[in-house]
Parts: sequence; C-alpha cells; structure tokens
Amino acid sequence: MLTRSERVLTATLSARERDVLRLIAQDLTYAQIANELHLGFDTVKAYANRLRAKLGTQTKVGLALFAVRNKLTGV
Repeated sequence: MLTRSERVLTATLSARERDVLRLIAQDLTYAQIANELHLGFDTVKAYANRLRAKLGTQTKVGLALFAVRNKLTGV
C-alpha cells in the first residue's frame, strides 16, 4: 500500500517523467532511454536528475525502487 506522500509524489510526475522512470526501472541506460523516447541523452539525464530531486533519492537504483514500489514499471 502506498503512503500518502508516495501518492502525492506520484501524482506530481509528468507523463514524460513517468516514461523515463519506467524505463530506468527496466534497467535501460540513458542512451537506450533517449533512443526509445526520441530524446537527447542530456535531456534524459536532466529528467533523471529532476526525478531524483522530486523523489528524494540519490541514484538510479533509488529511482527504480520507487518505480517498483509504486507500480510504475509497466512490466
């Protein structure tokens, strides 16, 4: 069950942030995510940095864990 704060955080994510988060959780590299979403590598890095700031995590692993816990993996 999600905590209230996790529900609030999840609700604040844009569709593109959710896309990036989902692909991070699927263990894709930033280059692979950029290719999949037709974005530049630096744009994907910027999304990942913004996600880390919003979600209060320091690493890609932390982002992946958040996605799994909140059922945002698309798997």
